[in-house]
Amino acid sequence: APANKDEAERLLKAGASVHQERCAGCHAIDEKLVGPSYSEISKRYKNLSEVGFASTHPRNDLAKNDWDGYDDGPHLHLSKEEQRAGAVWILERTKEK
Repeated sequence: APANKDEAERLLKAGASVHQERCAGCHAIDEKLVGPSYSEISKRYKNLSEVGFASTHPRNDLAKNDWDGYDDGPHLHLSKEEQRAGAVWILERTKEK
């Protein structure tokens, strides 16, 4: 979790950019697109680091054989900071779902 409000705001802004630039073509908050919705993802990965790790494609030990009905996504080569920002953004958007 972010250490303070400033870090949270920075990560949310960066996460929004990661979503828009790298993820929005396959994922939406509440609807299935090419990939599962962020709501589905956040239900399976409650831990921030797990969401960040699982978001980098292709299937890894956390996601292996766990997303029936979805093709493997591309490997996005996200930095650790991009993974973390994306995870914070996803969890913030889905925490009341």
